[in-house]
Amino acid sequence: MRERGTQCTDIVILIVAADDGVMAQTEQCIQFIRKYNTPFIVAITKIDKSNADVERVELQLEEFGVDIEKRGGSVPCVPISIYKGVAQNLEELLDTIETMAEIVGPTADPTSRTEGVVIEAKTETEGAQRNRKSASVIVKQGTLDLGQVLVCGKTLTKVKTLVDENGNRVSKVQPGRVAQIIGWKNLPDPGDYVVQILSEQRAREIVEKRENYDKMVKDYEKSLEAEKILKEERKSYVEKRLNSDMHFAAYKLANVRNYFEDFVNSKKVEKIPNYSLFVRADNQGSLEAVMNVLKTFDSAFCTMVIVNTGVGPLSENELEYAKALDDGLVLYFNLPALPSQSKNSGDEKVLPVINESVIYSLIDKFTEYLENSLPKVPLEVEMGEAVVKQTFKSGKDLIAGCKVTKGVLNRRLPFKIVRGDNVLSETTNVTSLRHVKDVVDSVEAGKECGILFKDFTDFQVGDKVICTDVEMHKPELEWNPDF
Repeated sequence: MRERGTQCTDIVILIVAADDGVMAQTEQCIQFIRKYNTPFIVAITKIDKSNADVERVELQLEEFGVDIEKRGGSVPCVPISIYKGVAQNLEELLDTIETMAEIVGPTADPTSRTEGVVIEAKTETEGAQRNRKSASVIVKQGTLDLGQVLVCGKTLTKVKTLVDENGNRVSKVQPGRVAQIIGWKNLPDPGDYVVQILSEQRAREIVEKRENYDKMVKDYEKSLEAEKILKEERKSYVEKRLNSDMHFAAYKLANVRNYFEDFVNSKKVEKIPNYSLFVRADNQGSLEAVMNVLKTFDSAFCTMVIVNTGVGPLSENELEYAKALDDGLVLYFNLPALPSQSKNSGDEKVLPVINESVIYSLIDKFTEYLENSLPKVPLEVEMGEAVVKQTFKSGKDLIAGCKVTKGVLNRRLPFKIVRGDNVLSETTNVTSLRHVKDVVDSVEAGKECGILFKDFTDFQVGDKVICTDVEMHKPELEWNPDF
């Protein structure tokens, strides 16, 4: 959405909070501004806050190549604030915008053929326009008028209803203004260009050609993928034949061994949980933003499959399908709550639904839900540690004389033997643990002890002896969503 806005506007207002400074999303906006070479003005907000630091923000912007006028650069920068109805420097910001507009000189011809860019698209859910498809369009050229035939991507409409930014019906929209156009055949994609066509017949021909072209491209991509798979299968077949001819006996034995190893392992390891997601949003742009974040999901603890996406609430059939799945999960972005989830619905199974109007909150709640619902995982915990000070023999046995440096050594738990950065033994059991001359079950930090291990004798002075245990912990998803 940030990129789309940067691409279609004449002047960007880059807003940076005086208390937070330059954030990851600010850096992303700067990259888009450079990509499309869009003129911009920096507005530093919240300057009224006690922890506001305008100078720090200016220095941070310099680190990202934004040289503001105050520091000898060319980018206008205006610190502003609106706190309890009191505005600071807003007039200065408006003057700066007007000055830049005169310098940049963005021009549009109101008499030319209408052109625009889709900002958002959604299916109406209320009122007389319920279930009709609408798109918010910013007019770039010409004058948008009732009765015009418009094409956008692979959809079209004859303009019958225009709604301005205040929700009022209008008959014309001038360049630079935004209007909601209701009555598209299909939902347009945000960022696509809208162009006026002289007749409905010509518009249908254009849409049909675009659909055919897309189908041709998809068929070609499928044929390439099929050819790639075929080549890989042929290569694999040849390699298997060579192996079977040259090393038949070894090949057969290895496969038998692998089969039993896999069988045994499958009894020890539980299946990784999978979640079936139903993702819905209030408009096409919001859905795109949510999907872009979900595409970055990666975890060793679970997998997810996106079963259903769309604009507007789930239908009754889709809800029933989601409930029928054991792992169904619904993500709603800025949509009304599901009526079937009310306390009086009488449903035996309550479908998990995460409904938020801020994308950061939606992803945080989604991550929290996964972590709470996943089975606990074993985590190795160090209970105590000792250092080998000397070794001595007792008959045929080699005893490690140690000093406990932290925690507690417990005779009944497994031990690790570490030398430098190398782990010499992962799970070594203790045969005997003595403090002075007494056989003990445990030794605390600060005390000395002698340890006889069951299956390890290759000690050196300085080796670390670490007592470990396994505890079950709630998994933490190492997922860093890219906003």
